[in-house]
Amino acid sequence: MEIIFKQLERLCIMILVALVILCFWQVFSRYGLNNPSTFTEELLRSFLVWMVMLGSALAFKTREHLALVFIFEKLSPKAGKKLRIINDCIVLFFTLFVMVYGGYDLIVSAGSQKTAILGIPMSWVYSCVFISGLLVTLIQIQHILITIKSQPDNSSTADTSVAN
Repeated sequence: MEIIFKQLERLCIMILVALVILCFWQVFSRYGLNNPSTFTEELLRSFLVWMVMLGSALAFKTREHLALVFIFEKLSPKAGKKLRIINDCIVLFFTLFVMVYGGYDLIVSAGSQKTAILGIPMSWVYSCVFISGLLVTLIQIQHILITIKSQPDNSSTADTSVAN
């Protein structure tokens, strides 16, 4: 699973580099050449959606997403462990039903729709929701198992993220 996330990090870096280059080209062609590029806005939008969804999976992997850490720190270690498991189960439920099921439904409902300028299938653009949902699902299952196996006295402050 580590290999998958290393490749995911590399993909996010490549998308970020592409976003910077395309954004620079869009600004230069619009203001420097007075002839705005027609394809960059659509490509930027698609890349940004992919970047956000894949980046969110990476944030869940390292537990760097928005979290109410101070609540876990105020509880006893045993209660903190229970709350972390409940929290991870809620995230898992949300991910399965909203991102995986909803993402699949979004791909299917896009059908044969294509983007206006580049003709990219919208199902390709929307598939990042489904893929990110699958990744977060795997991550959450792993986090739950790690938390269950951890000692209660370390769970409130323990980092249950997957080792890099």
